[in-house]
Amino acid sequence: MKIIISQFFKGIYLYKRALKFVSHNKLLYFFLFPLIFNLLIYYVGLVFFDNTVENLKNSLVSYFANSLQFENTIFNKFITISFWLMAKSFSIFFFSFFGGYLTIIVMSPVFTYLSEKTSSIINGITYNFNLISFLKDLRRAILIAFRNIFIQFILLIFLFLCGFLPIIGWSISILGNLLLSSYFYGFSFMDYSNERNRLSLLDSISVIRKNKGMAIGLGFIFYLCLFIPIVGGVVSSFLAIISVVSATIFMEETKTI
Repeated sequence: MKIIISQFFKGIYLYKRALKFVSHNKLLYFFLFPLIFNLLIYYVGLVFFDNTVENLKNSLVSYFANSLQFENTIFNKFITISFWLMAKSFSIFFFSFFGGYLTIIVMSPVFTYLSEKTSSIINGITYNFNLISFLKDLRRAILIAFRNIFIQFILLIFLFLCGFLPIIGWSISILGNLLLSSYFYGFSFMDYSNERNRLSLLDSISVIRKNKGMAIGLGFIFYLCLFIPIVGGVVSSFLAIISVVSATIFMEETKTI
């Protein structure tokens, strides 16, 4: 337990080192990718939800107009506002709970390259770019993300059920969700190093389990950002750059890979 706690705080401290590392080694341009990512997500989300709201509103208004044989401007506005609020509420809910993995999945090509670049700087080795290897690493990163989503979802159901138990159940549910989500996010960040060094999935799981405190620490800061009202998803996407660098620094320095 002492090792886990020690690794946890080290994982948090690594964010400070990683930020200096990014600045010192001229890697700040990687922050352009989260900017592009957020602009695309905002545009796609805006178009999708606006179209959905408009279609649902028109269908509902048309139904009532035909069924009740009236057309009420006030009713029309009420339906429009109601569906707009529902759509926005759903989007906030979606990005609060799935925004982290959406960032990891969509930006996997960037994170894969960033981890390799970080390792190259630390070890003074220039890696030759191989498209086939890069695509394999990318495929694995995405599969890892979906694997973690599935396992985390199953365990969250259990924690949700625990929440029905007064006091003790609430504590288990809240703390369990925090640790569980942090661990799986940290797992994804650490696995970029393992995949680059050709560890199998089982070997990677074994390595990360031995350093579960570090995984939780790395994922903890990232996960907390998701709960920042409205802009949590945006902030976490930028922070993910630092998360990947932090994880790579740890994996390289400890030689666990």
